[in-house]
Amino acid sequence: MTDPMGPQRVNNFRDMIIFVEVGRRETFTHAARALGLPVSTIARRIAALESDLGLSLVERTTREQRLTADGIRCFERCRDVVDDAVAAYEDVHAQAHGLKGRIRLALPGEVAAGTLARIVASFLRENAGIDLVVEVAHDGQRLGHDLDLLVCLGPPDHGALVTRRIGSIGLRLYASPGYLAEHGAITSRAGLRGREILAARACADGLAGLSDAGVPPGLNCGGRLTVETFALVAGLAAAGQGVALLPPDVAALHVRAGALSPVLADWTPVLLPVSIVMASRLLPARLRSFVAHLVARFPAEAGADCAGEKPGARLQPAPSLARIAPPGPRLAGAAAR
Repeated sequence: MTDPMGPQRVNNFRDMIIFVEVGRRETFTHAARALGLPVSTIARRIAALESDLGLSLVERTTREQRLTADGIRCFERCRDVVDDAVAAYEDVHAQAHGLKGRIRLALPGEVAAGTLARIVASFLRENAGIDLVVEVAHDGQRLGHDLDLLVCLGPPDHGALVTRRIGSIGLRLYASPGYLAEHGAITSRAGLRGREILAARACADGLAGLSDAGVPPGLNCGGRLTVETFALVAGLAAAGQGVALLPPDVAALHVRAGALSPVLADWTPVLLPVSIVMASRLLPARLRSFVAHLVARFPAEAGADCAGEKPGARLQPAPSLARIAPPGPRLAGAAAR
């Protein structure tokens, strides 16, 4: 027997998909571009959904479209349903044809670039149908919009996103030869007393725990400087500003150039957590596969920097999965927006 509501249910689900995309992209124009539909079709289908529900879902102005209170509630209910349906389709398609599609990944600048490059390369070798767009970003505001996954450093703090710990990076101490000649060599942890310790914002908690690692009181952590990137920390240390806490891969170029020298080279005082951040737990097959690949490979690839060392301070325990409130080449780079 034919279900008289069948065609209407199909239309409703199609309109739900369009509405979720509007909620994510925040304008009809961006949603239309993402779905490959005319803007007029987006506007017409949203109006039809509002008529069917008897609710105003989107507040329209000449410049933007914003969800109403009813729209926000509807979006929160519909988003996971649509994501689950998309993930189910991609799972079935992947089983029949292998993984296909594009992954838009953001990395935290220069840190662990070699480790992450090896992991990305091995994933592409194993999955010929995947294209990857890689850029630099440090927050998750665009996740679920034009970004799929974000690798971040330090304790997770990403609002209502989902984060998973994938490993850690060992940080070591470095100073310029000129600084050590002027202020004296550092041959023990006690020699750090009174020194200015330079560190990026991401490892502030690790600095607070240095006293637990056998460093005496009296550290001058950061002084007058608040620094966002490890590259700038390395540059400041090379200029003689203080003793830098750096990932070895960031310090390596400066060490080879003679601008920095390791301090207490056999000690890794801090492990910096590295996490992968996602907009939802309901990931399509291509993203779920990449996350699993990253989780499986990162500890081994990053472990060479910390082999055999006992870190003195960990920033925080490693959560497993914690709820925290046109086609181009296969691998592309994009500038941060």
